[in-house]
Amino acid sequence: MVSLIAALLTIGLLCLLGILSWHLLGNVTVDASKSAQASALVNQSSQFAAAILFYTVEHVGTTPATFEDLQVSQYLNNIPAGWLDPIPGSTIASRALSGEEAANVCADFNLRYGIQGIPNCTSTGGIATPVCCQ
Repeated sequence: MVSLIAALLTIGLLCLLGILSWHLLGNVTVDASKSAQASALVNQSSQFAAAILFYTVEHVGTTPATFEDLQVSQYLNNIPAGWLDPIPGSTIASRALSGEEAANVCADFNLRYGIQGIPNCTSTGGIATPVCCQ
């Protein structure tokens, strides 16, 4: 009888330990995923800035009107979905995201560039760094 009680207590403790670790590690996984997505956006924005800069240099100060200009001129192989065309006269591109998870990624991306919160996509003209907007 003592062996049965010990076995049941062991099973119960293992179940409790499993539930606690799943709960605690679940948040770590979400945070890591958010950070990875923000890092991907930072990488994409750096590639866009370099492509826009090279385009501007080779076209004697003229900035591209759209990302398609960069793709046709072979400065970019492809354009990831969700990016807005460059702000005229600058090397800045904006990323539009929607949804709660996207907002968390967007806020993390903006923090990496020193921008608090998530601005509206129509009011990003005065920002001199890549920005994630809504």
